[in-house]
Amino acid sequence: MKSLFNITILIIILISFSTCFYNKEEILYPDKSCNTTNITYLGKIDSVFSKNTCFSCHASTVAPPDGGGLQLDKYATVKENINRVIGAINHQPGFKPMPLGQSEKIDPCSILIIQLWKDAGMPE
Repeated sequence: MKSLFNITILIIILISFSTCFYNKEEILYPDKSCNTTNITYLGKIDSVFSKNTCFSCHASTVAPPDGGGLQLDKYATVKENINRVIGAINHQPGFKPMPLGQSEKIDPCSILIIQLWKDAGMPE
């Protein structure tokens, strides 16, 4: 009788643990629209900056000191400052979080594209 009770308790415990799972929506249903192929500055990075309105502060047409002197519409400047860009868009400590004045980061797909571009050697 005691062993039947112990087996019953063990089964109940096992069932309760088997029903626990991590159901984060981004993991269960990843965004399939994030195209991470053929990433170049002119092909995708420039578009990411444009889509996220980065050029309103960080373009060669904006007078300094706006944009902290970082012109994202110039390949050489972005390449030279890529760690600064990645730190800012990821809101990492020690970097001014971008977009400025917003608590939200740019979309995860844009961040991923920029990181993958850096990892690929930053092709123009």
